[in-house]
This record gives sequence, structure tokens and C-alpha cells, in this order.
Amino acid sequence: MYSKGLLAVEPKYGTPEHNLWLAQCRKEIEDRVGQVWNTSELQDDFKIDGFMAPLCYGVHKETGVKITLAFTHSPRFYYGMREM
Repeated sequence: MYSKGLLAVEPKYGTPEHNLWLAQCRKEIEDRVGQVWNTSELQDDFKIDGFMAPLCYGVHKETGVKITLAFTHSPRFYYGMREM
């Protein structure tokens, strides 16, 4: 689903190159599937009850609706929210 060139090598954490890499990865995922959350954003919007890779499940805090989300391992982004 994702280009191997972009996700193949993760730069050293905390460097400007790493931050650029994260932004590029996020943009690529957003272009393909729409809204994307990082872990902090996920915690703001959802109460996650469990993981079963490549999915997680929980409740949307604002609406109380049960949801599933897909996620990438590295970098960790969540996307593709679906109501259960």
C-alpha cells in the first residue's frame, strides 16, 4: 500500500530528518485513505479497548460510537475509522 522508498529506512529519532520523514509518511497515508491520527491525537479522540494487528478497537469519545481503526507499525499512524 505504501511506497517502499518512503517507509523503508527510518531516520534517527529526534533529528530534523526524522521529523520530515514522519510528515512525509503521514501525507502519503492521508492522500490514500483520508484522516490520520498519531498516538497523541488518537488518545484525544478515542478510548481504545484493544489491539489485534493491524486493527484496534474502541469508542469515539465525543459520540460514544464503537469503532475500529487500522494502523501502521512504524511510523505509528491510525486511519480508516469504521463504526462497528
